[in-house]
Amino acid sequence: MLALAMPASADLWTSSPPGSAARVEQEAAPAPTQRAPSTDTGARDDSRQAPFTLTVLVDSACPLSPAVLQDALAFARTHADVDVRVFVATRPARSRDGMRTLVAAAEAGLRVAWAPGAVRRLAPVALPAVYLEDHQGRGARATGRPPLEALWRAVARGSRG
Repeated sequence: MLALAMPASADLWTSSPPGSAARVEQEAAPAPTQRAPSTDTGARDDSRQAPFTLTVLVDSACPLSPAVLQDALAFARTHADVDVRVFVATRPARSRDGMRTLVAAAEAGLRVAWAPGAVRRLAPVALPAVYLEDHQGRGARATGRPPLEALWRAVARGSRG
């Protein structure tokens, strides 16, 4: 059982649910570009498949999305074994305030894409939403601002079994 102390909801699964984050991302995103790995920025070496994938779905107009993006960026900096990607669910806001965190995440090395089709296939019940999966499709999904470390520990522990 997973208990959350922040305003969020979460559930775990042990097989690929319909529209799992890893499969949707493979369908939605263009081929990744090569990047040098960096521990201080969260950038990834895309030539290898990471054992875990964190997919963050945000709405640039949502006041909670910048905090979730900051959490994802901090998580990426501390977990080199997790491929972190961000899907923007709605057309990005044209204001500087609405875009600032998205631009900062992209500049820090996270893959950020406007992907409304991928978001529809993932079918989150609310935004922001987070999907954390291992390479076998087992994982956790949450909405709101979940504690990413707790989700990661639950998924990593389940991946060992």
